[in-house]
Amino acid sequence: MPFEEETKVILIEDEKIFVKLLNLSNAVIILITEKPVSLGTICLATPALNLEGMNRGESIALFGGKFEFFARAIAERTAAETGKMVLVSIALNEKYEADKHNLLKIMTTILEFGNI
Repeated sequence: MPFEEETKVILIEDEKIFVKLLNLSNAVIILITEKPVSLGTICLATPALNLEGMNRGESIALFGGKFEFFARAIAERTAAETGKMVLVSIALNEKYEADKHNLLKIMTTILEFGNI
């Protein structure tokens, strides 16, 4: 099987947020968008070991900046947990940027994916 794909839909204030996960043999791609397929702020993380030998992720923002902190947090955590490269794209309206409760809801949904 070339890759596993899973999509979840989160309802936030009666609006749909799509969270799509592509699990490849050496990478994970996570797309978070208000439209079925759209790109936004893009971050890439790679797994790394810290001085104690524990997995952590190191990331870089490749494009955009609106949701950079959130995208990097998702990418780094996923890279640390999976040991794979992780690409995260977030294409959301600005109204979600300061809404920590709904960003946490999105993060929780990503962490609940069973196949990463």
